[in-house]
Amino acid sequence: MAPRRNRSIVSKSMADSPPSALPPKTRGGPVVLLVGEEAHLKAWTRMVAQGASTVLTATSRAQATQQLRKSPVDILIALVQGGDSRAATWFREAGATRVGLAKIAVVDDPSPALLQSLVNRGGVCRLFAMPLTPRGIHQALKELEPASVVVLPAPEKTAIQLTPPSPEWQKALSGGESLERRLSRMESSRNALAMENETLRSQIEMLRIHSTTDPLTGLSNRREFETRLRGEWGRYRRYHRPLSAVMLDIDFFKSINDTHGHECGDVVLTTLASLIRRHQREHDLTCRYGGEEFIVLMPETTLGSAFNVAEGLRRLVARYPFRCGGKAIAVRISMGVAGVLEHDPPDVETFLRFADLALYRAKNEGRNRTVILDPKDSERILRIGGG
Repeated sequence: MAPRRNRSIVSKSMADSPPSALPPKTRGGPVVLLVGEEAHLKAWTRMVAQGASTVLTATSRAQATQQLRKSPVDILIALVQGGDSRAATWFREAGATRVGLAKIAVVDDPSPALLQSLVNRGGVCRLFAMPLTPRGIHQALKELEPASVVVLPAPEKTAIQLTPPSPEWQKALSGGESLERRLSRMESSRNALAMENETLRSQIEMLRIHSTTDPLTGLSNRREFETRLRGEWGRYRRYHRPLSAVMLDIDFFKSINDTHGHECGDVVLTTLASLIRRHQREHDLTCRYGGEEFIVLMPETTLGSAFNVAEGLRRLVARYPFRCGGKAIAVRISMGVAGVLEHDPPDVETFLRFADLALYRAKNEGRNRTVILDPKDSERILRIGGG
């Protein structure tokens, strides 16, 4: 996110405060830091100020990081624009800067890949689509408010329930209140239910993301891959459409962990996942299959085309400058490719076994290879690339 001006904007209550100190809280509520463009910050500040003790704002991530280091921020709310590949990393670093920080992302392009990355890699606990509305953000502030701050008195419960009416409602229903008062109570109940529904939708989406993605790489996990594979297999059996799979493995990954440490091993895995995601086509599905092993499912793709895509990825990885802790790490991958039309497997398990056997053969041939095995003779290599 490119800042429009190289300066921080703070709420009026903060304008005269020294940069190293935060004014004392005058009422209950969390300290909130807003990060975004100037066009959004003014409206966001008005929304958040109703539920926060102090509101800080910044127009760049560098300014926001400085605020996190010098101010006791409880909740971070930041704009994330579509295609921002650094957003998840920055949110993770922000969490490391301020322990216990609750992170909220406001996205203008809620693509599944971006949301998965923000939740799994960035540790974001709430997701909102643009434009930000008061209803959702007020509920989020209330739920994320740390227990150490002074909490405002809870509003009177007016949510509709199936138990017998409360005395207040009995009085209203019996005509003890004006029509205007009754309508006001009904509107309050409707708003409360609407906020609860919005929160539930957000939580359901986060649970779906957690259950279908790998937490380290942000790729699909094995459960999601098997679900998608069953669907594509059924389509192949019904319509005889092409379907290919590429199984790949990092060469000498144990040596990378032993030499550079497991943290660098994780950097290699996440970087490779990013390269695969960038290289794959829109309709492909990439899964972290286990450890350092990945698999790419390629619908509507013949065996020859899948081999060419795999070879392009192998060459990309071989020349990519993997780095960790200031040191370069040489990374190579081996791959096995299988296609349903060409190999004619009787079931899904056999289909994946063709790809796995080809990967095993690529390792035996010296690694940094892409291999297709002969459908009629699994001992014979039909096509090989790399080396």
